Amino acid sequence: MLKVVLTVSFLMSYIITSVAQSGQITLTHLANSSHHDAHRKFVEEKAREFSLRHPDVNIEIVAASGNYVEKVLIAAAGGVSYDIIEPTTAQIADIVNQSLLLDLTPFLQRSGLSRQDFIPVALLPFTWNGALVGLPTEINAVTTISNVRLLQEAGLQTPGQLGKDWNWDALRTMAPKLSADTQGRGVNDRWAVALNASFHRIFPAFVHNAGGDAYDAQVQPRNATFTKDSAVAVGLQFYLDLYWREWLTTNAKTFRSEERTAISLLDGSWWIGLHEELDDPFPYEVAPFPAGPARQGSEALANGFCIGVHSQHPEKAFEWIKFLAADYDNAIEYMRATGRPTAYLKATPRFPTLFDKHPPSISVWIEVLSHPDVRIRNVTPVYTTVQNEFNSRFRDVMDRKRSLTDFLEHMQRFTQSRLDEIWRGR
Repeated sequence: MLKVVLTVSFLMSYIITSVAQSGQITLTHLANSSHHDAHRKFVEEKAREFSLRHPDVNIEIVAASGNYVEKVLIAAAGGVSYDIIEPTTAQIADIVNQSLLLDLTPFLQRSGLSRQDFIPVALLPFTWNGALVGLPTEINAVTTISNVRLLQEAGLQTPGQLGKDWNWDALRTMAPKLSADTQGRGVNDRWAVALNASFHRIFPAFVHNAGGDAYDAQVQPRNATFTKDSAVAVGLQFYLDLYWREWLTTNAKTFRSEERTAISLLDGSWWIGLHEELDDPFPYEVAPFPAGPARQGSEALANGFCIGVHSQHPEKAFEWIKFLAADYDNAIEYMRATGRPTAYLKATPRFPTLFDKHPPSISVWIEVLSHPDVRIRNVTPVYTTVQNEFNSRFRDVMDRKRSLTDFLEHMQRFTQSRLDEIWRGR
């Protein structure tokens, strides 16, 4: 850890020396390696463009490999504050809890922008106790994606054609017609649905639409609700029933490239890039998740840009992130380059028009973001820890080695204890 701190400190000293020599202001932008490659290339290109427009500003892109949050926290412990950081929804809570981000509200007001310029759900991860700690740049929602060819061969309507009738009952009816043991081996090698056995996929697709959640709030939850909310068991049981009947596979490749699964509940707009990489792209359709007993919502994931609380040049840093996240032409370019919707409302409606080789139904990725049942992925420092525990333990339930009730009781205790630790420390 000391080595990392010294390395970061040396880097910052070098940058400061360079600034003094050149007369430029240098903004350090800590790039997040967990973002996709197209995002990284976009930021690098825009850094060059911004410096051409603002000769007094140099953008220093600092690559951060490994654990991004740890990189930010270790740097802060060593007295270093990056000007710009770009955490994901799952990462931002750990950073906010250390009071490392600047409130952008005054900058937003002076700039002529307002919160109303962004998709509302995209602001949730960046809004803490009334403070706005980041500008969202992209917003994604996982939805239903169907292989049109496989559904047509089975004589079935697509989820989009079913419209309001696309629900759990429809999926139950369709599933046996789309699943088969074609090799005569006693196990299915074709399935109706692909959905991996992960907390961050099962909960949005089934538990939320059953009316449940693992926490009592989307942002800064204080309590776990694995056992307090009966709809959690309903959603997980629906998943298990599909899996035990061999109508559901956890193998994403069977949909994405092998055409052995008809419906995916795994992907969002990044599917555009995955589809274009296929040797023989198949016709597809996008639709909302199947409606459950309570709702038909989707879970959104937002990424954005934040300013370090100790930035020496916060005004210039805000101009830089505004250029990235709230410039109309850049927002269009970002969507075209990455295949992901922008959170900047003036440009968002253009998304479906940018990909003429893809079906009109890609507009669903925009439509679900304004649906009243849309949710943001839970924003809490314990999210990753709880997800890892869920993923490692739920397999025993799938293999019938442990009851769902016992599993949920364990997750309730585990999650509540982690939340209590966080809140006691405040």
